[in-house]
Amino acid sequence: MNTTDTWVIPKEVYSSRVTGACLCGAVRWSYDAPFTTMLHCHCSVCRKHHGTLFVTVVAGPLADRWGARAFMQWVLLAALPFGVLFLLTRGPLAFVMLGIFGALLTSSFTVSVVLGQAYLPRNAGTASGLIVGFAIGAGGLGVTALGWVADRYGLPMALWISALTPLLAFAAARLLPAPRVHEAR
Repeated sequence: MNTTDTWVIPKEVYSSRVTGACLCGAVRWSYDAPFTTMLHCHCSVCRKHHGTLFVTVVAGPLADRWGARAFMQWVLLAALPFGVLFLLTRGPLAFVMLGIFGALLTSSFTVSVVLGQAYLPRNAGTASGLIVGFAIGAGGLGVTALGWVADRYGLPMALWISALTPLLAFAAARLLPAPRVHEAR
């Protein structure tokens, strides 16, 4: 597969000199054209902030193959049974279900940044900042709301809401319009 055919950034943007840094700032880079793809930094601090192996080996290539929008929709739906199974199983199997649930949900994070950049192709940095900021802000509000639910109705209710939230996210992702820029299938 030719990655330049699936990259969501317009050719005039990715064909110029690109510079950047990782999340923690320890790794800085500069790259001359053509810049076709970058999934994440490899420093130890950044690797601890996200599922590097899963994103690199599984999520990134699947999103390239199916398209970022389709990947976002279906990974949320695929996570749902693992969240429910976590609550219905006991012992070590529950932790396996929780790990798969978390890996699937986390895999959507990097792809959501790429999708945001597809919606704002001339402002990729702004798009990345908006997506990351929204995710962190929504997470903070969500944890606060779930804490209130747990205090008022009990921890099991809060866990069930957490397990079923990907269904709401799937429904919202189905409403996303197609980006104007060419996206992988």
